[in-house]
Amino acid sequence: MNTGSEKASGPRRAPASPLPSYGIDTYSMPLDEAWRTRRAVYEGTFRFEKADSPGGGARARTAVTFLEDLLVATFQGEAHAINRSADLIAAHPTPVLKVRIYHRGECLLVQGEAQTRMGVGAIHFIDHNRPHRQIGTEMEHSTLGLPYHAVGYDPMLHPAYFNIPLDSPRGRLLHVGLASLFDEVRTLDRGEAAGVAMAIKGLVRGVIAGGIGPEASDHNRHARTAAMKAFIDQNLAEPDLGIDMLLEKFGASRATVYRDFADDGGLKNFILSRRLHRAYRALSEAMPTRGAVLAVAEACGFETLAHFSRSFRAHFGERPSDVLGQWQTWTPHIERSDVGDQPTDMVLPTGSIAALRWSYDRFN
Repeated sequence: MNTGSEKASGPRRAPASPLPSYGIDTYSMPLDEAWRTRRAVYEGTFRFEKADSPGGGARARTAVTFLEDLLVATFQGEAHAINRSADLIAAHPTPVLKVRIYHRGECLLVQGEAQTRMGVGAIHFIDHNRPHRQIGTEMEHSTLGLPYHAVGYDPMLHPAYFNIPLDSPRGRLLHVGLASLFDEVRTLDRGEAAGVAMAIKGLVRGVIAGGIGPEASDHNRHARTAAMKAFIDQNLAEPDLGIDMLLEKFGASRATVYRDFADDGGLKNFILSRRLHRAYRALSEAMPTRGAVLAVAEACGFETLAHFSRSFRAHFGERPSDVLGQWQTWTPHIERSDVGDQPTDMVLPTGSIAALRWSYDRFN
């Protein structure tokens, strides 16, 4: 997708170890298959609504790339509407801030009584974890998803939606960085991912720190908690990760650390949840080979395979072996559907759909 940034050098070589990317294109599918595919992707995250367009909103091209704990997504599609309701958020809370640039088209964002038109000319910031409805025209956009704590976003301090005009100094600076990311992400090597992700997070964090909403008296507490969560994400592989490591790193009292994580079900629960989500992604992306589950468990800081398997099943309702390699699975999923008088085989890219659903719902 062309975001308008200029390449400073010639074409890059294909990366030796590219970042995981997944996508679907429903333009070439029969209409009922396109509907089935779009709904399968959005299931659990949005309620997908028909729109006044030739395909009713079912025609779209979308792709996502995982960049460490960030998600880079591109979308092109017909007019459609999606609704992220309170019950869907309660079922799968996802503390993610979405940063979006529109290349064409626009979208009406409805949040309670507030209505805002999002479109070309600004960088849009949307809290994915608060109820909202999007009613869009035919459109094309690029979106970056970032966990709250990675950029210092706090729903207690910051608005559910805000934007920065592209013709402002901060807008121009951020646009250059994001446009470069959207252009280059598919050419990045895994070895480059950590540095690029850190740079992008720093850029967005600086924009947010520059002032986007009301100040609060406990700003320092929220900043400290965000820093501790970022530290935890960077050290999930350490079996000893816990209260003592945080005390040594941040110098806060034991009671303060426990209080800071009370809203997350406690520090121990937060670390376990982060490890399990990291493991789910790693298992899904892994090739289903002997020893793969144990390798993922160890890489995510679990000291025993039994503890990992038991915790994984309690959290996700599946065994680690059930999801191993699922995003690498391209065996067609055949369904029967009546089109006219003739039954037709529907071929759905199940690996890509599973990855896209995870990315929209609980990618972090």
